Amino acid sequence: MSFSRSLFVMYVIFGVSTSGSFAFADCASDGERAINEGKWVEAENILKPCAEAQNPEAQSLLGGLYALPQSGLEDPDLALRWTEAAATQGSWLALSNLAYYYEKGLLGLQADTDRSIALHEAAIKAGSEASKYRLAQLFVFGIGVSADEKAAIALLETRQGEKVGDAHFQVGGMFKNGYDGSGEGSSIDRARLYYEQSARLGHRGAQFFLSELLLDMEEKEMRDEAYLWMAVAALNQHPQALELWHKIEAGADPKIFSELKNAAATCISSQYKNC
Repeated sequence: MSFSRSLFVMYVIFGVSTSGSFAFADCASDGERAINEGKWVEAENILKPCAEAQNPEAQSLLGGLYALPQSGLEDPDLALRWTEAAATQGSWLALSNLAYYYEKGLLGLQADTDRSIALHEAAIKAGSEASKYRLAQLFVFGIGVSADEKAAIALLETRQGEKVGDAHFQVGGMFKNGYDGSGEGSSIDRARLYYEQSARLGHRGAQFFLSELLLDMEEKEMRDEAYLWMAVAALNQHPQALELWHKIEAGADPKIFSELKNAAATCISSQYKNC
């Protein structure tokens, strides 16, 4: 069973860079570069000797290459063989990928959420940032585990490079889009709750997305709140908010626009208590 390039990019190719902690041997690094450039046969030729020499990073990448339909090298058996070999050596990337394969029932595997969760937990211990996000999503939607939004937030807050409000923003996005972006389990109310929590922590992306979410709800009483958060995001230099803000300014009543800008400034100066 094949899967989309977008999922492959998230969990295999760019999964390498989510931790930033591995110093790959030259063959693995060169193989990764060739994959990202779409040079499939070159990547195979680089990675295979290293994988056969038991290099776990090369094994992980080679397994991912054989799982990629558009490479022309797709081979589920080889994909699983090399991914399992790397996972046995403790490669966080392979463990994370294998967890995903079990979650979705890919490469001829029987879908097994319990096995998937155990592998994600092992991947996290080995250093996988991708598995933290994936496991958090399972907590949010109660897939294979009891739904636990607090556990999802706590897990996301341990990711490297996390900024204040990031975890709440990510959970808001999960609820907005549903499991894997499918719409399944989506909840606009829960998305609004987490976007607002993140916005009040100063997350400018959440401020912008909250404003868009409120505008999309098309309820008149929410429009003032939506424009306030748009103004807050713009004053915080969110690029998309700034672009829209300038368009609004061009057609708005100057007095109303000034009042809105002042309200946004008050919101920010109060550390988002008076919004």
